[in-house]
Amino acid sequence: MWRHILDFPPDRWIDKTLVGMFSKPSLSVHTIWFVCWFALRLDIGLLTNIVSLEAIYIGILIGIQQLRHHRTVLHLTRHKPDGK
Repeated sequence: MWRHILDFPPDRWIDKTLVGMFSKPSLSVHTIWFVCWFALRLDIGLLTNIVSLEAIYIGILIGIQQLRHHRTVLHLTRHKPDGK
């Protein structure tokens, strides 16, 4: 009955993206990326912009996921299987 809430394609993409972002491989890739950036003495201003944009998108994705979770919980509490 309520599974359609969880099966919306963009929501699945958000879930997969966040799982990937908050993983050990992501930490390793970011660490290597930063070390290389500093070792090559690349523009710190550009790195700052890239990291800022990444943080903005991560924040938006987390907010969307939390809102979806909240709506799912509300939906489930209003439509309990026992009819109460």
